[in-house]
Amino acid sequence: MRELTRHWINDVNRGVTILASESQDGDIYVALADHTLEQARRFQGEVLNVGSYGMTNEALLVILIDRFERAQRGARACPENDEVLSMLEGILAVLTLKEMRRESNGG
Repeated sequence: MRELTRHWINDVNRGVTILASESQDGDIYVALADHTLEQARRFQGEVLNVGSYGMTNEALLVILIDRFERAQRGARACPENDEVLSMLEGILAVLTLKEMRRESNGG
């Protein structure tokens, strides 16, 4: 498994270890907070037309968008969160367009 460290921007994030393992059948990400298992998530793999069996990038984006929208309604609202929200929504829009194009071309 590879260790991901790009999130290590402060002490809180340095306390979270992300391990990644990828395969054609689906990627696995494991999150450890202070060396304790928090979450293990399987992401949808490359195989198409087999149904849903793991989290998708789009689903993860929607979770992040929801978290930032809620943050913006609270005491920690800030311009940076608005910028992040705009970027996340833009990414989701591009992925949606990609999927629409793919479906219109027959899959």
